[in-house]
Amino acid sequence: MEYWDIVDENGRFLYTAPADIKCKHGEYHFAAEVWPVNPHGEILIQKRSLQCPILPGVWGLTTGRIQSGETTAQGAVRELREELGLSVPVNRLIFLERIIRRDETHLIWDIFTVTIFAEISSLQMQTSEVEQALWVPPPKFLQMVKNGDLNNYPELEQMLQKVTENVKTEKFQF
Repeated sequence: MEYWDIVDENGRFLYTAPADIKCKHGEYHFAAEVWPVNPHGEILIQKRSLQCPILPGVWGLTTGRIQSGETTAQGAVRELREELGLSVPVNRLIFLERIIRRDETHLIWDIFTVTIFAEISSLQMQTSEVEQALWVPPPKFLQMVKNGDLNNYPELEQMLQKVTENVKTEKFQF
C-alpha cells in the first residue's frame, strides 16, 4: 500500500496516511509535475494509458503524487523513471513554481523542468500509465492546449512561458 505525508498549507508535516485518504479542510498532500525539455526547446509530453484512473487517454506532462518520506524533487525523478524509463539526478531539476490547490484535490503541486537528451524510441514507457510520448515545440504544445488535446489547468500557459524563458536564457544544462 502506498502512503502520503499529509501537510498543512505551508507544507508542514501533519501525519502519514494511506494514499486513499480524503483530506480534511486545511490538509494537503504533495504532487509534482515535470516539464522535460530537449536541446531544441521541445517539450516531452505523454499520452496517458486508457487504463489510468485519472485522465485516461489524455495528453499531458509527467506528473504524480509524492510518496511518504519523499521530497517533491525525489518524487518527480521517480515519476520520470517509472513512467518513461528516464534516469535524471535530482540536482538537474529546475524548480519553477509551487501551486496550492484549495479544492477537492487538496494538492500542493511543485512544478519542475529538466533537460533531457532522449529519443522517443529509447523511452521505456510504463504501459499501465503511458500509451505514447512525443516531443513538441512550444507553439504546437499551445495549439494542443487550445484544441483541448492536452490536459489544461489554470497556470499551464504561465508554466509554458517560464519553461520557454529558461530555454531562451540558457538556464538549462546542455
